[in-house]
Amino acid sequence: MNWYRISKYNPEFRDETGRYLRDEWTSVSDIGQSFDGIALDPPTYLATEMAYVCSVREFMVDAGVTSLRVASLEPPPDLDPLWEYGLPDGKELAPLARELRDGTELDGTKLDQVLRLELREVLWCRLESPGRFVVNTGHDYYLHIGTAALSERAIAKTHQLGLFVHEAPDLIPEAE
Repeated sequence: MNWYRISKYNPEFRDETGRYLRDEWTSVSDIGQSFDGIALDPPTYLATEMAYVCSVREFMVDAGVTSLRVASLEPPPDLDPLWEYGLPDGKELAPLARELRDGTELDGTKLDQVLRLELREVLWCRLESPGRFVVNTGHDYYLHIGTAALSERAIAKTHQLGLFVHEAPDLIPEAE
């Protein structure tokens, strides 16, 4: 598999050791706080979240994958992050967060919603098409994708979405 790390962090702002030098938001819990003098508001957060979801979809297209299976689900301790930050879709996402189980096959809107739940740190799971495709969310708004497909098109689309793609051969392939 080819492994990639997707992020909103521009590599131009990393030092020689890879440490990120800018003050930027890293979580849904940062909504309402200011970074470099700019407050993170719900619309800005949601636009970034949508870019991540679209990026996953682009990589799925290249892999020829239309659905992903839930694996290694860590159920939410609570659903507070859905209500705390002024995002409009908590009511819509809460039932899915409660009903999700290992082995659930997701496509379309349900897949997008689970990606949002993960990016908001409501729950964590691996989303996979065994042998073809894996998605893991990480801390600080990083996303990890493993794919058996060549992904130049998806990488270019991800850049157009304002996100950055780094090859990440050091990622541990949990689901290969």
